[in-house]
Amino acid sequence: MRYPLQHCRVAHAEVNALALVATELDHALLTLWSTQHPCAMCAAAAQFVGIGRVCFIADDPSDHSPQEVVAARRGKVAYERLARPLWSTACNLLFLYTSAVLRGPDAANLQSNRDRYPELVRLTLEMARDDHLGKLARSGVSLVDALQPHCSAITRVAEAKRG
Repeated sequence: MRYPLQHCRVAHAEVNALALVATELDHALLTLWSTQHPCAMCAAAAQFVGIGRVCFIADDPSDHSPQEVVAARRGKVAYERLARPLWSTACNLLFLYTSAVLRGPDAANLQSNRDRYPELVRLTLEMARDDHLGKLARSGVSLVDALQPHCSAITRVAEAKRG
């Protein structure tokens, strides 16, 4: 097994990362990096183990809680957003991509983000139509190379989101 929690419902990347950190380390000195703002479970786990800081790239598109609720989950852990619209857009596109491939426009997380990120949802559905990224990943192409043909579209969506 590659990750401690592989193939179970609590196998979020943050929880897997925390499970791999030795108990003997001073967790207060560590920074947990995450693509999305950690969900309630991951935020609780970071606080429970005493992580000193969390850095994240994008808001969690599956969490529609008010900002004060999201902030309250952090407890005493310092959070920092990496304010880069292009990276945030790419992270959220990848977050929504598998749902778009598997369920198409009826995927619940795409439906719930149509008003919040309309251009991102449109682009995600367009890219997922033939599972272009998945096919390339399965053939061994790097994510950077797989995303390259879509870079201008992702940039346009990032700029639209910023404005």
